[in-house]
Amino acid sequence: MPFEFAADPAWPWSLPRVGLPLLAVVALLLAALTIATYRGAAPRRRVAAVIALRLLALLLAVLTLVRPALAFREDLRVPSVLVIAADGSASMSIADEVDAKSRWFTLQRILERSQPALDRLRSEHNVTVRLHRFAEDVSDYDPAAKPDGPRTDFGRMLHTLAERYGAERSLRGLIVLSDGADNGTRFPALGEAAKWRALGGPVQPFALGQPNTSAAQRDIAITSITPEPSPVPVKAKLTIRGMLDAPGFEGARGVHVRLLLDDKEVISKDVELPRRRATRCN
Repeated sequence: MPFEFAADPAWPWSLPRVGLPLLAVVALLLAALTIATYRGAAPRRRVAAVIALRLLALLLAVLTLVRPALAFREDLRVPSVLVIAADGSASMSIADEVDAKSRWFTLQRILERSQPALDRLRSEHNVTVRLHRFAEDVSDYDPAAKPDGPRTDFGRMLHTLAERYGAERSLRGLIVLSDGADNGTRFPALGEAAKWRALGGPVQPFALGQPNTSAAQRDIAITSITPEPSPVPVKAKLTIRGMLDAPGFEGARGVHVRLLLDDKEVISKDVELPRRRATRCN
């Protein structure tokens, strides 16, 4: 249990820098004078007892002037939660960080080097650290996983984690490690971030990737494939609808799409990608 020692000397011993040293000098002089007064007196045992009593009285008088206090205190470490969200989308595999390392590698290195600080938060401040990975969905952080999420959905991440930790009585906040490219559409990121303000947990984003990397970085991903109907009866008509995300390819013509069933090509056609995020292919 920690304790504190404090003193509140009476004036003039309370004068800064000189008060207590001066009191110590006076006390030593009085002790020396007391011993010198009884020096050579007999019998020695009785004299020694008298000197000891007088010195004890002098010590009590000095303590009375110093007015010391010893305070014991116990720190109440209220349990709290700190949430860390790591971007696991495919754009995190771009190698534009220091030493030509990928953004995902740099993120993992940051978390690894921060582990001693996170451990101190747990042991010294009773802070539970929750690590999550997010892309299109939110899951627990797995350092062995690869950044292969089809999109970075900040709104869904903020919404999901707010629902999961909204009941926490002491929420330290949310740390977001990402390259900053928001591709979500269902939950507006700014509106979901405002919910964290209401929860008392500030959102602290940290960006990865070089700022001079082109915003038109080309990428293409199939975000959904929906069969209609599902399940389909034998020999019935089947319609396949797919959604593509193709940043950097907006307005491209002659994009060749093939559909395979049981490793056999059943349709092959060229489509034009409109100037919007999602492209539907039938």
